[in-house]
Amino acid sequence: MHGLNNPSYDGLNVYGDEVATALPIGAGGTPVFVSRTGYDEKDLMDYNTHFVKMDGSLHWKLTDKIEASYTYKYSIGTTVLQSANRYSLNDFTLSQQKFQIDAPNFFIRTYTNAENAGKTYDSRFLAIYMNNAWKSNEQWFTDYAYAYLGYIPDVTPGDHAAARGFADLGRPVPGTDAFNELKTTIATTKGFQNGGAGFDDQTKMYNAETQYNFSNQIKFVELIAGGSYRTYNLKSNGSLFADGNDNPISFNEYGMYTQASKKVFAQRLKLTASVRFDKSENYKGEFSPRFAAVYALGKDNFVRASYQTAFRMPTAQDQFINVDLGFIRVLGGMPSVIDPYDIKEKVFSIESVTEFGNAVTEYINQYGMDSAVSAVENNKSKLVAVDYNYVKPEHVQSFELGYRGLLLNNDFYYDLSGYYTINHDFIGLYNVIRPDAGSAANADSVTSAAYSIANGDYKPYQVTTNLNGDVHSYGIALGMSYNLPKNFVLTDR
Repeated sequence: MHGLNNPSYDGLNVYGDEVATALPIGAGGTPVFVSRTGYDEKDLMDYNTHFVKMDGSLHWKLTDKIEASYTYKYSIGTTVLQSANRYSLNDFTLSQQKFQIDAPNFFIRTYTNAENAGKTYDSRFLAIYMNNAWKSNEQWFTDYAYAYLGYIPDVTPGDHAAARGFADLGRPVPGTDAFNELKTTIATTKGFQNGGAGFDDQTKMYNAETQYNFSNQIKFVELIAGGSYRTYNLKSNGSLFADGNDNPISFNEYGMYTQASKKVFAQRLKLTASVRFDKSENYKGEFSPRFAAVYALGKDNFVRASYQTAFRMPTAQDQFINVDLGFIRVLGGMPSVIDPYDIKEKVFSIESVTEFGNAVTEYINQYGMDSAVSAVENNKSKLVAVDYNYVKPEHVQSFELGYRGLLLNNDFYYDLSGYYTINHDFIGLYNVIRPDAGSAANADSVTSAAYSIANGDYKPYQVTTNLNGDVHSYGIALGMSYNLPKNFVLTDR
């Protein structure tokens, strides 16, 4: 069966039909997956987009060479965002306040970013909770089964469309007052855990940084040094992050760096070396050295080489996100987020679970329902356990070699470069299945997990972790431009 005639129909740009269950309404009581009737995206979303942005600043001359400034930026807007789900950013606001002091040899800068989700809501949860508000999932599936099996007068038995029509009696129809009132109520109720589709996000970030150039004190080498300090305050009341009601998550990061440059060999070779140290409250400190050399082959031709190391701390979302998207729960990689769901040593890859499920279904179709036990036993080896590890910083090494210069009376400019990069512990998302019973610990536990999965007793998760193996990338880039008469320029960009 295809399209709307399919009892487990899960349409594109239709939400709410992700809620499905297996009903024993097939031949001999075999399970048949049935999904609830969804709502079209166009009836749930506001496709209009508008933004208002404003900013202003004040500047003071403290001395002839030192200036202080204060800047305020504010924006509010409405648009549609595609991410894990389809979000309506409704009256979403961002603001920034920045204070800065600039001098010839140093700067001091501090700023704070604040966001407020406003009336933002998730379209998938909006449809799911609207469906459940007018009739509970349990009651809807019961009505569907009774109608399909012929227990409801005047409803054709064995007809999926008729059964769905009976279960949908009383369903709010798009465009009606009942639909609009219910939509507004669910969309403006904040927190998925509260039965609402609205986001409650009032996250803030505070940052301070400074840099000093020692050119007045040190002459034989160009030397700069700087540092930064940042604090995150994640406040979503459990609607986005793993924070409780009025119990925001706070953590800080700080870093410091220095860079030295010097020209040698009659000013033809410039050597640069730098090192940076960063420390997050949740991870150990990391050093990232970098080296570069630029050699002048002539007045307008240069060759360069560099070796760089860097790392990326897991973002606030990588660490602390905790969102139930209905069809899957998305979890950050911190122990405080992962451990309550008992993920470690108890999950299997979603690919292997799919292969196992298909094999069990094929076996039963071939040998009948009486072979269900054999189907599970003969195919449980297809389940592949996932050795989950908490998320940690990602590291990268990069090598670059380049050449740039001028030709044809300095009218033709070219820049040719090649790079090779190695990413270690690449941060990514991994889909896993956790059975309600059993684990990957031993053979008996895997057997128990197989039966649990075969019965549909499991939960899907999307977890943040570091992917196994290194990620290698390389490439070549060529940039060119040519000066034409009358100030025209021909470029490859």
